Amino acid sequence: MKKSFEMNEKRLATLAVALLIVFNAIDTFFTVKYIKFGPLSEANPIMDWLLSYNTTSFVIYKIIAVTLGGLLLLDNSENKIAKGFIFSFLILYTFVMLAWGFVLFQF
Repeated sequence: MKKSFEMNEKRLATLAVALLIVFNAIDTFFTVKYIKFGPLSEANPIMDWLLSYNTTSFVIYKIIAVTLGGLLLLDNSENKIAKGFIFSFLILYTFVMLAWGFVLFQF
């Protein structure tokens, strides 16, 4: 029974990381569309500088950083702290997706 529970936890963590990667890709697309070429501004000063410096570098950095970070956390998902980070980031990105939904309905 315990092995089955651990397998389900690993699957849930895998699904959460997959959602993080998908949400990040969506966020990256909308960031470039509405912040770089639209009326909005980037809240993160480092990402704002990178976006204004070179859009391609911004996209590559953002996709690689979140993907590698998510995979690193997934590799350590048996650790409670890593698991906490995975689900905390998923909650954060869920709110980011809701914010983008709000923005899309404004335009």
